[in-house]
Amino acid sequence: MSWLVRPFLNRERRRRTVPFVLAVVVVALAAVLYLELVATLLAYTG
Repeated sequence: MSWLVRPFLNRERRRRTVPFVLAVVVVALAAVLYLELVATLLAYTG
């Protein structure tokens, strides 16, 4: 993981890390919502 984090820390810290963290949070929220949607659909069909 260190080789993934190094480019973000070597360049401008705030300008690079903030959008990256926001993107990770958005993707995580989308994944949770998608999993909940799939779970509810499976509950209705099953």
